[in-house]
Amino acid sequence: MSAPFLRQTSDQRLKKAMMIAGGTKHHAELLKPFGLDARETTFWKNGLGLLDGMITELEGMEK
Repeated sequence: MSAPFLRQTSDQRLKKAMMIAGGTKHHAELLKPFGLDARETTFWKNGLGLLDGMITELEGMEK
């Protein structure tokens, strides 16, 4: 593993892994190395919380 890869955030590594897989892997297989499980309600609550924060930020920009 190269040093630049190690300096990437887990979010960046997850995105890169998903792009490299190109839809050939099941989502559970992609998420597992990152300690994520789409069957857990916390996975979805956290994801929706991120989206809510982004929407709030965008709404604040229009003022």
